[in-house]
Amino acid sequence: MTVSCTTQEHVGIKFTSADLTLTIDDFSERYLKPAALALSSKIDRDGLALYKTVYNTVGTPGTTPGSGMTAAQAATVYLNGGAILDEYTTPRDGARTMCVNPVAQAATVGALSGLFQSASKIAEQYEAGEMGTGLGMTFKMDQNINSQRTGTACAKEMSIKGAGQSGSGLLVDCTTSDVVRAGEVFTIDNVYSVNPESFQSTGRLQQFVVTADATGGSNEATLSISPAIYATTTSAGKQTVTAIPADNATVNFYDTTAGATRPQNLLYHKDAFTLVSADLVLPEGVDFRARQVHDGMSVRIVRQYNINGDELPCRLDVLYGWKELYPQFACRVQG
Repeated sequence: MTVSCTTQEHVGIKFTSADLTLTIDDFSERYLKPAALALSSKIDRDGLALYKTVYNTVGTPGTTPGSGMTAAQAATVYLNGGAILDEYTTPRDGARTMCVNPVAQAATVGALSGLFQSASKIAEQYEAGEMGTGLGMTFKMDQNINSQRTGTACAKEMSIKGAGQSGSGLLVDCTTSDVVRAGEVFTIDNVYSVNPESFQSTGRLQQFVVTADATGGSNEATLSISPAIYATTTSAGKQTVTAIPADNATVNFYDTTAGATRPQNLLYHKDAFTLVSADLVLPEGVDFRARQVHDGMSVRIVRQYNINGDELPCRLDVLYGWKELYPQFACRVQG
C-alpha cells in the first residue's frame, strides 16, 4: 500500500532581536509552543477527516452519546462500536482509542461516572473531567472531531439498479439532481457482513460508505463505495458480504435527515490509520535553518532577517500524509 506524503502545512511567527534576549523558556512559551500547537492541530484534524473512509457506524444521528441516557444506555453505545470491531477481528490489546468531541465527553463522563468503576477511578474522572479508560477503550477528548453533512438523497427511497453488481461502484435508482455526499453510510437489504477470517455471516447488514460525492442524472447515479462488494472468496479471498445486491433492493441511509451536520466521534485501533512524514529541504541564503524529528514527525524551521523593522520572520513547516490501513478496525459513533 502506498501512502502519499503530499500535505504541507506551516505556521508563521515574527519576533524582534530584542525578543531573542528572552530566556529559552520564555521564548519557547511565547512563540514556539503556540506555533507547534497550531501545526499539530492541523495535522490532527486531517487525521480525523479519515472518518470518511470508515463504514462501521453506531449511535443515533443527532443524539450526543451519553446525553439524556442512563449509564447502561450510554455504555451500550460505545460497547456496540467495540462489538463491531470484534466482528472484524480487531485486536484486543489495549490499543483501542475512543475519540470524542467536548460535548460528548461531558455527557459521557456524567452518564458513566459510576458505572463499574472503583472509587479511585471515579475520583479521577471527577477531578479531571475525563473518562480515562473504560469499556475496553481509552477515551480521549478532541476539539477537532469532524462533522458529516448529509446530501438530499438520504431522505428519499433509493434502490439498486440492476442485478449482479460487485466491486467498488454501485448503480442506483434515484431522482435527478439528488446529491449523495462522500462520508454518508448506508446498508442494502439482505446484504450482510461476514467475518473476514471464516467468511460466515455476522447477521448484521453490511454498512457501506460513499467515497466520492455523487449527483443523480437521468434518474440514476453511480456511487463509489467502500468496502467493495465481493460475495465469494474467489476474488483473492476478498469476500466482504454474504450476497451481491438484488435488483431493486432498497438502499437505507444511516442518517435520513437531508442537509444535516453531525459530529463523527471515532473509535479506532492504532493500526487502523497511519501518519507519515518527510524531511523538507533546508534552503540556502537564510538567517537560520534547522530541522528536528520528534515522535516521527519532521519539522523544519526557517528564519530570515528584516533590517527595516529589526524583525525576524520565521516559519515552521511539516510535510506529511495520512492513510487508512485497516478501516474495518475503526467505527464512528454518531453525535
